[in-house]
Amino acid sequence: MDLKRPSTLNIINASVMLLSIIVLIVSIVPWTTWAEFDRTSSIATVDYRLQANFDAVGFDYSIETRSAGGGIIGGGGLGGNFSRSDSKIYPEVRGEFLDNIGILYDSYRSKVFPYELKMRSPPQDSDVTWSEVGNPAVTLNVSLESDLIPWWPESGKRELKVVIELEDIDLLDQVGEQLRKNINIQINRVYVKAKTGYDRETGEYTGEDVTLGEREDTMTFKDIGDRRSISFDIGFPEGNEAAGFYVEVQGNMTDFWGRPELSPLSGKANPINVYPMSTPVLVRGFGIPLALPFMIISGILALIAVVIGTYQDRPKVGLVIPAAILALIAPVWFTVGMNAAVDLLSERLSGAEQGLAWGPGIYLAYAGAFIMVGAAAMAIALQISRKKGGVSKETAEPEKTPEVAVFKKL
Repeated sequence: MDLKRPSTLNIINASVMLLSIIVLIVSIVPWTTWAEFDRTSSIATVDYRLQANFDAVGFDYSIETRSAGGGIIGGGGLGGNFSRSDSKIYPEVRGEFLDNIGILYDSYRSKVFPYELKMRSPPQDSDVTWSEVGNPAVTLNVSLESDLIPWWPESGKRELKVVIELEDIDLLDQVGEQLRKNINIQINRVYVKAKTGYDRETGEYTGEDVTLGEREDTMTFKDIGDRRSISFDIGFPEGNEAAGFYVEVQGNMTDFWGRPELSPLSGKANPINVYPMSTPVLVRGFGIPLALPFMIISGILALIAVVIGTYQDRPKVGLVIPAAILALIAPVWFTVGMNAAVDLLSERLSGAEQGLAWGPGIYLAYAGAFIMVGAAAMAIALQISRKKGGVSKETAEPEKTPEVAVFKKL
């Protein structure tokens, strides 16, 4: 290769960069698949299946669950057999997408715990009758709401919101206005707790319950529909591969006749299941949505380098090198990110790593990146050659013009 012909070599270098840009553009068109995932797994009596196709822009996915008993999955209020599918661009991975993925993890953004305060039987000298089984009661719906599911970062804290609403008061339609004024329900203390010791095989918690937050705050309820809320900043309990968040409350009541409650609050604690996400996994996962902007920036820098380098007849190393670095980082980080996603899915889908396959888009992205790296290496070599050959064309001494003969005679 004759490095003394920079113009020709610059044209070759520009052509290589243009080729890399074309390959990168082909790799990021929406219909060029970068990765595919398809895996079925069973937990207890429930079969789960997740299918997804990824490209540089976004992904489409479908989730199916099938329960052998056709019952309710995880108390989430969803039937045993159902399916959901959707398409998303990467900035839309929050919200509905995470809610749908949460189904795989039996993780739901909100859970409602019905709590009851049992009343004593109506006085014998009153006109009020009660013919139902058990004692009349006051029912409070206590909701726990999480701003993020199914994964929580291991470090730092997230918000959990507790909402308490007076749902029903037995006997209310049988008493007069004066007796209604006596009813008074108070919640004095709220606990946020976590079930630990998660068993992957059964999906149950076998460890101790841990108190993560506690608030002493008197909240009064008198009329149906009265609603109060309180928020907690909660950290994920360390050393656990899953945790089930739930609420406990302490309260008391004065009934229509000024009597205290018969029994304390009772209710079924159906937890919100969340799973820890380490900081390294989170960083790896960012490579999936960042691949596209990295490649766009790389292509823009390379195109500018081609235009300016051709015009000035010298390689623009300061533009080509960043372009090559970004072009190479994009598919590498995407690959790392997909593997991180599979690691998370393996917590719920056994053999998840076997469900991942790579599409033509990722190979085109790698090809474009390697071509760009080759163009950068050529640009560096040209730059070094120019420096070894002397000063640049713009600063070189002008060539001396031969003296005219008449001046020689003079």
